[in-house]
Amino acid sequence: FNDEDAAESLEGFIGGIAALASGFLPDPDTAGLLEGLIIDRDGSRLTIEIAVPVVNIPGLFSDLTSPASIETFGGTPPGTPEIRVISTAIGQPVPILQSVSHVPEGQKVGYSDAPPTSGEHWSRPASCGFYTENLPDERIVHNLEHGNIVVSYNFTNPAQVTGLRDALEDIELFDDWGVARPYDRIADGQVAIAAWGHLHTMNGVSPGELALFFEALAGVNGPERFTC
Repeated sequence: FNDEDAAESLEGFIGGIAALASGFLPDPDTAGLLEGLIIDRDGSRLTIEIAVPVVNIPGLFSDLTSPASIETFGGTPPGTPEIRVISTAIGQPVPILQSVSHVPEGQKVGYSDAPPTSGEHWSRPASCGFYTENLPDERIVHNLEHGNIVVSYNFTNPAQVTGLRDALEDIELFDDWGVARPYDRIADGQVAIAAWGHLHTMNGVSPGELALFFEALAGVNGPERFTC
């Protein structure tokens, strides 16, 4: 790095994310890799070491060499330099629907999942923020296309709504990349966090899971990258 402050910042970020991610990884082998992560900084020089079993190397390099396509980018990226957490740390991939084009405003789309993570959508996305009124699927799918994160919640208990709002206010990325809305197509007491082609569900409010999803996928997934 050009200066010690940048190296120190990245050192703290990686250490924090690794500690957070290790608590959510169900695979003991993958969790073990994070526990063996060694981060060493000497001034502006940052060294990261991780022990990888020989049998895991082919799969590792398969992931690293998979190309990523970015068609457009707008707004402000989540971090400089860009830092990406492996998306498999939280949630599950969802197949991208074949048609992702615009449909006329007000036209209903029959999505295969609730909430959807891709598909046809209206031409205008929602503004970032926490909503207490309904936002149609056709609106928020456009947000997902832009790399935004959509948090859908179904709470009858007002205290849970307040808890979710407070948790999201503590996530800096939510201001530029996040939309939260009530959604009655999931079970009562459940939260569904969606990115383009990726979904994670949880019961109640887990600030750690919310933060990890945003760190992993805000501004990362989606054929277009625009803050909202």
